[in-house]
Amino acid sequence: MKITVNNQEIELKRSFRALLIYENITDKAFAPTNISDILTYFYCVILASKPEIDLSFDEFIEMLDEKPELLEDFQKFILKGEEINKATTSKKKASPKKEK
Repeated sequence: MKITVNNQEIELKRSFRALLIYENITDKAFAPTNISDILTYFYCVILASKPEIDLSFDEFIEMLDEKPELLEDFQKFILKGEEINKATTSKKKASPKKEK
């Protein structure tokens, strides 16, 4: 998923870096239960995908207020990634073991 922030195009990536940033900001493990968790994670994904970006959380929220469709796009991006992970995991479990 690509978004434009402060006139910079960013290719968003799901990563361990984003999860670490999330844990550092919130002081808790990633287990989204509310909109605050999801918005914070979205912000962390942006920071992880483009570490040199100068974007405060308030600026991020303002951006979403101006373009609320970005949140829906982000949710689809996350769900698609989860579907890929499930499909990959299922294929690994279904593969027969080779005998020596």
